Amino acid sequence: MDRDQLKLFSFAVAALEEITDLEHSKLVRTFRSLFFQPGSLTNDYLRGQRRSLLGPVKIYLTLFAISFLLYTFHRPTAVYDVSTIIAQDSSGIYRSLLTNAAKEAHLSESAAIVGVNARWRSYINVTQALYPLGLAILLQLIYIGTGRYFVEHLIFALHFNSVAFGVIILLWPIYAVIGVQTLTLAYGITTVVSLLLPFIWLLIAVRRVYRQGWWPSVIKSVILETGYLVMGLVLTFLTLGAALAVVARSH
Repeated sequence: MDRDQLKLFSFAVAALEEITDLEHSKLVRTFRSLFFQPGSLTNDYLRGQRRSLLGPVKIYLTLFAISFLLYTFHRPTAVYDVSTIIAQDSSGIYRSLLTNAAKEAHLSESAAIVGVNARWRSYINVTQALYPLGLAILLQLIYIGTGRYFVEHLIFALHFNSVAFGVIILLWPIYAVIGVQTLTLAYGITTVVSLLLPFIWLLIAVRRVYRQGWWPSVIKSVILETGYLVMGLVLTFLTLGAALAVVARSH
């Protein structure tokens, strides 16, 4: 072997060629199918064409990790931060809860925020398994009697959740400019886009994977999207409430 190939520049060039090789890159092939051919990746995986594709769990965990990092470390886009929730909460409920937690724990408010955020983020990580599972259960109920295995629904759910994370990753630069703590018009429009794009993907994918007409697919997609959003809100605020409660009792 030519040792020149082990130099950093040569290695970087070879790695870039491997990643960008549209014909042979498993990564490129998987994500191209996932985002631009809704439902095709699910169908290919269910047909057993798996050797040239990334697995659904790996895709889901990778995109979640990227989105979690982006929406945590950068202050203007720190969604998983109790300070953001307080800034958006016109009722003052979460400000009051945080103040009470800080008093009970004999902490300053800033220290309580650090503690709540650390626990909240760890709980969010744990609950990520519930999103595809919950959506798969809903799919099982909607398509009961079709003879499909639960795992088939789970694979579809993993792909949909991956797309949802992919969309918010793509929109991160916009949120980085406009911020997430102030409910501006730009924030509202961007948020609508972040909900609309996964729904369009879901509608096309449902029709392609479950092979029904447009109207049944629209109705079921609305049910699935609604269930997904409700589940997200419930888990988000349950985990935040749990973090506040634990910090309040930590001292």
